[in-house]
Amino acid sequence: MEFLAIDGAIGEGGGQILRTSLTLSALLGKPVKITNIRAGRQQPGLKRQHLTAIQALAKITDADVSGATEGSQSISFCPKKIKHGEFEFDIGSAGSTMLVFQAVLPVLLSAEKESRVTLIGGTHVPFAPTFDYVKSVFLPTLGIDTELEMKRPGFYPKGGGVVEARIAPINLAGVKLRIGSNKGPAKARITSANLPDEVVRREWQTLLSAKINDVEITRIEADSLGNAILVYSGSTGSSNLGKIGYKAEDVAKDCVETFEKYCANNANVDPYLADQLLVYKYLAEPDAAELNPVEKIKHYETNESIIKLFLEK
Repeated sequence: MEFLAIDGAIGEGGGQILRTSLTLSALLGKPVKITNIRAGRQQPGLKRQHLTAIQALAKITDADVSGATEGSQSISFCPKKIKHGEFEFDIGSAGSTMLVFQAVLPVLLSAEKESRVTLIGGTHVPFAPTFDYVKSVFLPTLGIDTELEMKRPGFYPKGGGVVEARIAPINLAGVKLRIGSNKGPAKARITSANLPDEVVRREWQTLLSAKINDVEITRIEADSLGNAILVYSGSTGSSNLGKIGYKAEDVAKDCVETFEKYCANNANVDPYLADQLLVYKYLAEPDAAELNPVEKIKHYETNESIIKLFLEK
């Protein structure tokens, strides 16, 4: 059996190389061998979130897998038929549920029937899209029949968040990206767990002073203290996470400033959404909407190179 060889050290050398490779392997039925996994990180190799993505895609496709252990820097993945059904995947840490969700979503969209997925782990954690971002920016831009609900938030370090998804199948070639204008009034979402109301009030007032009047506030219990803000309009969004020593006003102010930066120069999507939509753009019909972020991050360029490797073989 011939495996497509992927060097996990190319480009930014992070976990997205693994997730994109496995997603495309599952979608296209191409066995893949990935080496030098996360070589560009201080702690290379597989972590719990990456293992959960591997296990999830292996279960959905009945794949034969080798090398999938914590810390491993090499795996092989040989998928079979994509299955629909009810699935539950527990990361067992504050690893990102949203990154796992984005890895399995294109595959379950290609299943014969509807699927339901429960993910347990982090919902608002560093270096990953937050639940609010995925629900309010990513999914509306895809324009697909998928529902996402957060039963409980999960923040670093304990995680424990619970997210449920309902995914109806669709021909990926027919996905029409719905690029929403970012020229209209911005909206915001504040999610707060186990923090004084004063923190949320100060963030809300900062958003109001920036002329963001449509602010949705969610106060909810979680296993860890947590605070997250999303500022968005159309297909452009900026997320920011609070932390000890980071003033509430600055959390909100920095989030607004980043959002405004992403809207500059007639950009129609933020840089991270452009990266997250690449698989769909390449698998869609030739007239798929153009993605014009204010800048193309290195993550984007790496992701694009992996996609081209699969589609050119």
